[in-house]
Amino acid sequence: MVLARSIDALAQRRKRSFAQQPRPERPALIAVLLVGIVLHVPDLGAAEPLRIGSITVITEDVYTAEEAKAGSAYAIVNSLHIRTRESIVRRLLLFREGDEYVDSRLAESERNLRTLGFISSARVTAGEPHDGVVDVTVVTQDSWSTEPGGTVGSAGGGTDASFEIREANLLGLGKEFTIGYSTDPDRSGFGVRYEDPAMFGRYWSGDLLYAENSDGRRTRLLVDRPFFSFATKWSIRALIDDETLGSRIYMGGAIASEFRESRANLEIEAGRALVASDARAHRLNFGIDFESREFAPLPEGGTSALPTDREYRYFVAEYEYAQNLYRKVDFVERDARVEDYRLGTQLRVRAGVSPAFLGIEETTGILSVSMNRGWVLPGDAMILGGFSWESRLGARNRNEILGLDLRFIRRSGDEHPRALVGRASLRRGRDLDAETQFFADGDTGLRGYRLHSFSGDSSLLLNLEQRVFLGRELWQVVSPGVAVFVDAGNAANGSHAFDLSKLHWDAGVGLRIGASRSPRSMFRLDFAYAVDPDPLGRDGWLISFSGSQAF
Repeated sequence: MVLARSIDALAQRRKRSFAQQPRPERPALIAVLLVGIVLHVPDLGAAEPLRIGSITVITEDVYTAEEAKAGSAYAIVNSLHIRTRESIVRRLLLFREGDEYVDSRLAESERNLRTLGFISSARVTAGEPHDGVVDVTVVTQDSWSTEPGGTVGSAGGGTDASFEIREANLLGLGKEFTIGYSTDPDRSGFGVRYEDPAMFGRYWSGDLLYAENSDGRRTRLLVDRPFFSFATKWSIRALIDDETLGSRIYMGGAIASEFRESRANLEIEAGRALVASDARAHRLNFGIDFESREFAPLPEGGTSALPTDREYRYFVAEYEYAQNLYRKVDFVERDARVEDYRLGTQLRVRAGVSPAFLGIEETTGILSVSMNRGWVLPGDAMILGGFSWESRLGARNRNEILGLDLRFIRRSGDEHPRALVGRASLRRGRDLDAETQFFADGDTGLRGYRLHSFSGDSSLLLNLEQRVFLGRELWQVVSPGVAVFVDAGNAANGSHAFDLSKLHWDAGVGLRIGASRSPRSMFRLDFAYAVDPDPLGRDGWLISFSGSQAF
């Protein structure tokens, strides 16, 4: 009994003690509960980001299975061609299974694939989302990659020719090997070249060239891991280029002087993205750029007035801003092949210094600025604009060059596609190196005039061309089209190049042959009539032809 009364008394005291403590107010209690929910309970309304599900890669041959049914010749072409390996296409994509799904990276991957010469078309499409993932299908179609033979071209009365064996997709690995002979009005020679878009891994490209020419030789090695997407964080580039060649200075359409020129370049640069999003990128590049130019008389004799030898050892820094905005258009430059035109702003500012303490005669700086942007206009048209300026600082030859480029494109028509294309290009030089000249001739877009007809430290070129395409292939091989054009231009010293009353005019018609199954997808044949004579009194009709558009 005594023990029971003691326990009961202890319980009563604890009950009174608890009753005397202050009770929390109801609003405070609710606030505490809400804080706990926020801190410990996940937001049930926030959706998980979609992920990349399966990636299906389909590599089509030169002719698809359906196209090859049209005749045995198409099946034979496919049997002689090694199709691009699926692993090569996968390696060049900007996404993997399990990555977060970003629509713009699919578009970037498609653009990157289209830049490869051995691929004639590329499509990267996303399926409907399911179970938190998006399945992606990649379809590419090969170009005919083995090209024995070569090309013959003429621009401004000078003939270019190349005879080569070129494999643009060696063993289906996307590697290119070329061996051949080429000749143009300036030189002829034999060369070997190897290009690899993934030499040391994903987007580590390599380019090796060796050439023995009639006026010298060239050795070139480039290893490049660029900013291959807007989300890429870093880049690296190394170039060694050594060349000896015969150079000429022209005046009045004729050779004024000839000499031997030796060029050597060493460039090593690395870049880092300050901002790398799928919409835009801010990047910094740092590196070295060593270059030298040496001039000597030709072995068989030549001019006694030689340009001044130059040597620079620059430490360089560059800022780049790039905006991810493109437009896909076909039937402009390459017949049915889709092309990507940059509309987003791209700005580059580059500066460097070559200090005298590195053994250079004097300290020299270099500064350059460039900007490109496009605008969409009503009527399915667009304008692409570009500005560039570069100059040495503190040098005797500043080699200051101002460039302005404007390009107009209006694409129309469905059954018979049409493209109205215009160009305005201006170059203004001041205190140029002696061997630097600008030309207005058949090679630069003034198709009625022979090579080197007009030359100077400044130039202006204007072109307007209406192209009409058939819009379909004949025999699954070629697609013909026609063009009518007007060209105007001049090159002279100082502001004389921009005197509109002194422009030289030509007009003409042309034939365009699209060959979508070949890496060189366009053949151009133009007949141009020069309105007035060139400095040597030549006028009338001139025929030009090549494997690309004139401008």
